[in-house]
Amino acid sequence: MMAGTTGMAGQAATTETPAGVSEAIGALAAAWADVAAAVLADRPRRFLTTMCEALAAVTPPWEDLDAAPLHERIHRRLLIGPGFDAWLLAWPQGGSTELHDHGGASGGFSVVAGTLQELSAGAGRPGRTCWRAGGRAAAFGPAWVHDMVNEDAALATSVHVYRPAITSMTYYERWGSELRPLRVERVDDVAEVTLGQAA
Repeated sequence: MMAGTTGMAGQAATTETPAGVSEAIGALAAAWADVAAAVLADRPRRFLTTMCEALAAVTPPWEDLDAAPLHERIHRRLLIGPGFDAWLLAWPQGGSTELHDHGGASGGFSVVAGTLQELSAGAGRPGRTCWRAGGRAAAFGPAWVHDMVNEDAALATSVHVYRPAITSMTYYERWGSELRPLRVERVDDVAEVTLGQAA
């Protein structure tokens, strides 16, 4: 089993995951599948925030899954379901995503442990900074561009859901009041569990 350690795209570096950690993540993915099935059955009006909050409620901090020191941000696609996917991310101090979009997918996220700083950006408008901690999930539309970073010493853990499942990300730099695309990366991580195929 592999864990990505940079962006959520195919060019991410990978490291081998110890067997015990793989088992813990597999069990969490199976729990996510049960939770997601219940959310889907309820047909919530606010799908993204409801799904994020439901998954976050059963998700432990990353260090409960893997006690090894974490030096880079990691991401794992734990679940893919009908029209969405869900990811677990862990953030050491300084871990960030860079300024990026979500390839036309809408998304949401919920912080399980720690605090994340979200810096949103849009062409022709100044950026905005929000601090996100445990509690209510945040959601965004398909044109949303942001960066997220953990500036605290404590490790942060977060849950992210995309609708439809994320397939690419474009990375940007600020150029005056505009956004300049730098690169596009494909997202092709294999999910731990495909809803309907959970053990």
